Amino acid sequence: MITKKDIEKIEKIAKQYFVGASGCHDWSHVERVRKLALQIGK
Repeated sequence: MITKKDIEKIEKIAKQYFVGASGCHDWSHVERVRKLALQIGK
């Protein structure tokens, strides 16, 4: 099972790749997609 701690580790690593990326796929885009996926999953 994936824990909250696992998710935090993954976010930390992923953020390094997406911060400063082009506007259409930067970190804020990743956060928006994640938020939407969590809403859909409810």
